[in-house]
Amino acid sequence: ISPITRETGAGKSSFINAIRGVGHEDENAAATGEIETPEKPTPYPPPTYPKGTFWDMHGVETPDFQPDQYPEIVNVDSYDFFIIIASERFKSSHAKLAREIQEWGKKFYFVRSKVDAGLYNAKGQQPSTYKEENILEEMKENCMQHLEGEGMTFPKLFLLSSFDLEKYDFHDLVDTLERELSSHKRHAFLLRLPNVSPQTLQKKKEALKQQLWKLALLSGIASGDVALMSGHHVKSLSLAFNVPILLKHTCD
Repeated sequence: ISPITRETGAGKSSFINAIRGVGHEDENAAATGEIETPEKPTPYPPPTYPKGTFWDMHGVETPDFQPDQYPEIVNVDSYDFFIIIASERFKSSHAKLAREIQEWGKKFYFVRSKVDAGLYNAKGQQPSTYKEENILEEMKENCMQHLEGEGMTFPKLFLLSSFDLEKYDFHDLVDTLERELSSHKRHAFLLRLPNVSPQTLQKKKEALKQQLWKLALLSGIASGDVALMSGHHVKSLSLAFNVPILLKHTCD
């Protein structure tokens, strides 16, 4: 569903684990720490469902990084959107990649990671004047200034912490993706989110309610049962739900 690209140590692996609801010690977790960027895209599917995969992409800070060669490295048509991650500030390489993604006709989002670490450091440096909302505003303004300075117009930027995923701009990111993904992909994306907050659970509930009538109709048709209408008379036939189809499309 989405490639994640970043510089080494930007918190990409922690983000991939968090957005999939996977712990760092789980068997299918993305390796965290100061590790080298993979030469080829590496898939990390959700632990429960086969679809909705996040991909670790070639990093933007590697010596051989060439934004214009990305279409040759990855099959861009296979992805729904791109997330570009930085842990402190965005650089010219991030902006160059974003412009290439834009030329491909794909959507992209900037994520400023490790917000919790930034707040911790700020509190240690400014204990008497520390205000979390002010520091968060400064972080966002600083990132926006760097991106706009590199020619990005109205960049979509989100502040996140993989260790407190439900805080900061996580729900704004989810709301943005919910608006911009197609109906079917939006449904799949919402169901694959980790249960990090009551707000996330409510979104899952609403997504399921919106799909129930479609699934019921599909399962009824597949079982061969129909309702016939003639004028004002309705011939009601028995409706047997096709449970395997319901389960399949709920997971898909």
